[in-house]
Amino acid sequence: MVITEEELKELIEPKADVEEISKISSDGSNLLTRIPKAIVEHSEIKKGQNIRWLFDKSNSQLKIELIKDGKKKENNN
Repeated sequence: MVITEEELKELIEPKADVEEISKISSDGSNLLTRIPKAIVEHSEIKKGQNIRWLFDKSNSQLKIELIKDGKKKENNN
């Protein structure tokens, strides 16, 4: 079976309704980034909400999950 470059791109590119890029900076002791306006508008992020960071070492994939109900989820790993 032969797969085209376009089909391959579709398989490996992340699926997202909104895609934005932000730069990482530092305050001297922490790395910081701003949440792009388009992401805030589409996700309804509010000040004081929690986010969960997930990193998969096997493929260097980083995911950020918005915790809307204010409760932290248990990590069962």
